[in-house]
Amino acid sequence: MPIAFRTICLGLIAGAWICATSGLASAQAPSPADRSASAAPAPLDKAALADYLRYLNLWGENVTITLSDPKASTTLPGFLDLQVTASVPGASLTQEYYVTPDGARLIRGRASDRLGKTVFSTGDYPFRAEQEALKLGGRPSVGKEDAPITVAVFSDFQCAYCRDEAKLLRANLLSAYPEAVRMVFVDFPLVQIHNWAKPAAIAGHCLAAISNDTFWKYHDWAFETQPQITAENFGGKLQAWAEGSGIDTLQLQQCLQSSESDAAVTTSLENALNLGLNSTPTLFVNGRQVTGKLEWAAIKQIVDAELDYQFKQASKQQASKEACCTVTLPGLFPQ
Repeated sequence: MPIAFRTICLGLIAGAWICATSGLASAQAPSPADRSASAAPAPLDKAALADYLRYLNLWGENVTITLSDPKASTTLPGFLDLQVTASVPGASLTQEYYVTPDGARLIRGRASDRLGKTVFSTGDYPFRAEQEALKLGGRPSVGKEDAPITVAVFSDFQCAYCRDEAKLLRANLLSAYPEAVRMVFVDFPLVQIHNWAKPAAIAGHCLAAISNDTFWKYHDWAFETQPQITAENFGGKLQAWAEGSGIDTLQLQQCLQSSESDAAVTTSLENALNLGLNSTPTLFVNGRQVTGKLEWAAIKQIVDAELDYQFKQASKQQASKEACCTVTLPGLFPQ
């Protein structure tokens, strides 16, 4: 259930998100001496930069991207000012960036958007740090362990939006990407507004300790049964389900009452808050944060963008390896 939204979007227009953000205050204009000392802007590879920005912002091929001629920045000395306009028929968005003369570093001039960051390295995967901060080791998952795409789902068993999203993901994700995607479940019970979310998360933690498959059976049951569950009847319904599923209920009860189980879920909740999360469901697709209930078409667009990015990066690396090992012997054979 969403608690807050910070993104201001024109919407998903013709398959592309067009989002606007609040701006940063500009620094005072420099003196004439400062202007004269500014280095002349170096030429940028606009086509490569446009491709990077298209991927970064998930702008589809129907979006036209226009880059201004870079100028020596008066706000951030040593950088170039660059305006990027993304447009579709009837709507457009202009973003301001600061870029190094060689095009290797970008700083978003407007930071209050869903990306949650402003500095990107164009020579590296832009969400690597975010992916590493998720701490996904040992959590229940489905899909191949070595899949190139990881979808981490921060979820709450009492959240109605999470219920819908869970059903959508379970019905579509692995059937569409059986080899390419691994989905990981992360507990994020919103204890301030959901009175049985944490006991349900603790139960999931205990059942995952029995086996990964047992957790996912519980996951599907809990969301399917969610409309009938209350704080008062959750324990009884869990007990009945566990007995019917052949689970050792004595072992389960001991785990449910363990302080270690409570601490594990509390730690998961605190990690989510430390990441700045404030709503469920929140998804991370290879570290890219996606908040709110999404339709399958939007999720598929994001996964396809990640797969396309990885394919292009692998192709570049392969081309580089082949180029490094090619020897030309001039004069022996005509080219």
